[in-house]
Amino acid sequence: MMRRLLKSSLGSIITVLLLLCYSTQAYAMSTIRDAEIESTVRALSTPIFKAAGLVPENITIILVNDPQINAFVDGGMNLFLNTGLMTQFDKPEVLVGTVAHESGHIAGGHLARNSDKFKNLTIGSVIGLGLGAVAMALGSPDAGMAMIQGSSQVAQREMLQYSRENEEAADQAALKFLDKTGNTASGLLELLEYLNQEEHLLYGTIDPYLQTHPLSRDRIEHIRNHVGLEMTPGAGTITPALRVAYARCYVKLHAYFDPPSQTLKKYPPSSHTALSRYARAIAYQKIPDLQKSFNELDSLLAEFPRDPYYLELKGQILLENGRAPEAVPYYAKAVSILPRETLLSAELATAQIAAADDDTIHSKQLLESAIATLNHDRISTPRDLMLFEQLEIAYGKLGVKGMSYLMHAELASINKNKEDTKKFAKLAEKYLTANTPAFIRAQDLLKN
Repeated sequence: MMRRLLKSSLGSIITVLLLLCYSTQAYAMSTIRDAEIESTVRALSTPIFKAAGLVPENITIILVNDPQINAFVDGGMNLFLNTGLMTQFDKPEVLVGTVAHESGHIAGGHLARNSDKFKNLTIGSVIGLGLGAVAMALGSPDAGMAMIQGSSQVAQREMLQYSRENEEAADQAALKFLDKTGNTASGLLELLEYLNQEEHLLYGTIDPYLQTHPLSRDRIEHIRNHVGLEMTPGAGTITPALRVAYARCYVKLHAYFDPPSQTLKKYPPSSHTALSRYARAIAYQKIPDLQKSFNELDSLLAEFPRDPYYLELKGQILLENGRAPEAVPYYAKAVSILPRETLLSAELATAQIAAADDDTIHSKQLLESAIATLNHDRISTPRDLMLFEQLEIAYGKLGVKGMSYLMHAELASINKNKEDTKKFAKLAEKYLTANTPAFIRAQDLLKN
């Protein structure tokens, strides 16, 4: 009997805790980094952020490698966007509408308010669970179990109702931001119509009181009415150049995620458009047929010699196939065109570090250049694992043991590995000059 009681109580507590977690999307996820896609998403999102009264530079956009259609905010100013949003819809309006909705959550402070609200709900639920357990212990098992189940259900419904209110508020805010920027809400409408079809296919008839979001059909009606009243529905902040950039991202993601045979069927060699050649270059790379991939890229670079992302792809293919010295000039030219693109700079540094293994290359000069670049980028992205990983390798190749150990300690700190943080910070301290910034940083890591 006691074992069953504990199991039942634990199950109710877990229900509440799981409902608490839904708002933070606390699950393991795979993310992707791509300079072109990140730049395009940022350009499309910035006007919306400004309309919402947010500082664009304070918002981190994270691309989640997931074909499901989803987006959420977490950790205050982190906006997560699934790649499914861009592979499922070929119109930038859908992405802009989604960003507007999530900006509504950020501007409305919903995450912070959720935390306080859910804390109160959890306290109430735990009290109910405790009273139920007492009643069962005093010989009233039916009454006790009813109290436990009732407490859990009430908390669940209250929390879900509160979530739906936040979603409705985010919808209202999204429409306001879209209007303010001159963008149509048709993309948000298209997204919700798609989700509505998915709801019917997957769940059939749904209890509206057991949903975290208002039912899509209800949201659709409201947004459809708004779209119908738009005075001058048009492109708004989505310029022709941004449409081309989005189309490239759409093609690029499909070329990377779809089988090469599917990409080559969709974009056959008979098509000579830039998008087709871009898609084929990626597909041939995956086969791999490097010569065909280079043929496509070389034709693009002959026509667009200063396109940084064609240059980046050429450098990437060379680097991934053990030809780092050849990759460096392509990355270097891309960085010269977009000097503020930190991800491109980091890729150049990675190519330089790999190229330093070649005996015909001035390795010391390459490594020093890479270190300077990575340390500069570290100022704007202080928790980027890739930067510390490459810095550790570069310092190690130069024989600068103190800095190499320090970078390893930084990595361990970001990964919350206290044991390795202290171990490598202590090793770094042995080789670093006392009272230098690096030495002081090692001491700080030892204290944390």
